[in-house]
Amino acid sequence: MFWVYEQRAKNGEALVYVRISVDNKKLNISLKRKVNLSLWDSWAQRLTGTDAFSLEFNEFLHQEYSRFFQCY
Repeated sequence: MFWVYEQRAKNGEALVYVRISVDNKKLNISLKRKVNLSLWDSWAQRLTGTDAFSLEFNEFLHQEYSRFFQCY
């Protein structure tokens, strides 16, 4: 699950985290990338929009998801 930490947002931008749950144990890992809160879709866990940044960032999230899934 990808999510942004809205409470720690500065200037409308927040860090993106990934939450991994295995055997009812949860781990939050920062991806060390910031996104604009107005572009973040929490239901889809991706950025909205078709600009270059949104497409590249969504591809980055897809690659990270694949990497974590392979580790699992």
